[in-house]
Amino acid sequence: MTIETIGNWQWEVEESKNASLLNVTVKNLSEDKTVKVNDVVWVTGREDFLKDLYDSAVETLQGVDSCCFQGKTSWVV
Repeated sequence: MTIETIGNWQWEVEESKNASLLNVTVKNLSEDKTVKVNDVVWVTGREDFLKDLYDSAVETLQGVDSCCFQGKTSWVV
C-alpha cells in the first residue's frame, strides 16, 4: 500500500478479502478526517472522484441511505 496525495486528499488502496474488489481509505486533509470504504469495484486518484467518494461515505455514516456504501464504510481513527 502506498499513500498518495493529490490536492486536499490522501488516499490508499488495498485488495479486499472479496476477489477483484478494493478497499479504499481517503483522508480529507483540511478536516483531518479519514474514511474507509470496503469492496469498491474501481478507484482513481482524481480529486473529483476522491471528493465524491469521501462525501458519499460521510453521508452514509451520518445516516443517509446508500445502496453502495451501507455497511461498507467506517471512520478511521
